[in-house]
Amino acid sequence: MTREPGGTRIGRRIRQVLLDPESSDLNPVAELLLYNADRVQHVHEVIRPALSAGEIVICDRYVDATRAYQGVARRLDIALVETLHRLAVDNLKPDLTFLLDLPPEQGLRRAWEQIDSGARSDRETRFEQEALAFSYPGSGGLSAFGGG
Repeated sequence: MTREPGGTRIGRRIRQVLLDPESSDLNPVAELLLYNADRVQHVHEVIRPALSAGEIVICDRYVDATRAYQGVARRLDIALVETLHRLAVDNLKPDLTFLLDLPPEQGLRRAWEQIDSGARSDRETRFEQEALAFSYPGSGGLSAFGGG
């Protein structure tokens, strides 16, 4: 089990920038590039070594989330999203993706409950502070990579 962003030591630092509400003025292309930088590190350190060892990898978020949020919600060119993914990780794709579909209001309520309870940091609320329409491209997902 792993996650994006933040599945590596370097990824945790990138996650801090991406999710920090003080990064509200982050340019959408810079945001896309940071997600790809995290993914390069994540694939190099975690996903490919696990796959080489014959393990199954389940990742909370992957390129589908990037397509939805940076491509659709941020209105970036999907071809750019796809090209960067192909170049960054040699087009590594999961064997299976689970889309967890729930109303955005319910997802936001759950997120704020985690933040309020201390299960999540209040320094990771940049996306929760977006307009509700931002949540509609996708509610979340898990990507699974086969083990051999």
